[in-house]
Amino acid sequence: MESEYGDIPLHCEVRWPSAGNCSKSFFALRSEVFDFLKSKNIGQQFYEDLKKLITEFNSRFKDFYILKPKFELFSSNPMTVDISVQPPDFQIELCDLQADCFLQSKVNLPPEEFWKLCSQEKYPTLRNFSLEMLSLFGSIYICESAFSTMNLIKSKSRNRHQSILKT
Repeated sequence: MESEYGDIPLHCEVRWPSAGNCSKSFFALRSEVFDFLKSKNIGQQFYEDLKKLITEFNSRFKDFYILKPKFELFSSNPMTVDISVQPPDFQIELCDLQADCFLQSKVNLPPEEFWKLCSQEKYPTLRNFSLEMLSLFGSIYICESAFSTMNLIKSKSRNRHQSILKT
């Protein structure tokens, strides 16, 4: 099989941030999973359920395919991105950005650092876009913080102390 991931672990304990990586691997291998299930005649019902699940996934997350050029622009090297596939309101600023000698020298920075260097005066649309993309990750941080706090509250040692107090 020629895919990015060679294997999916059948069972492993994963923390919440790692669960997304496991889902990403499974989603990338979905066609290989179908081929495997067909070739081994394993669980026709499982195969049908998985097919329905992927159809449902595609219908719920179809907006992400529309936003794919924006995600690629934010996460990849903006100096080499194909301008023609970007939204029209970004294209002129992207041409100017790719011609900027100062920003060409900063291309190896992480995306969040690179976009901070873009001038609000020269690139207002791209700068606002980058702030919008960065705010997405801030909301993920809040969720992760809440789960971490919940795990501290619901720890084994705390539950043990409460059971001792009840007796």
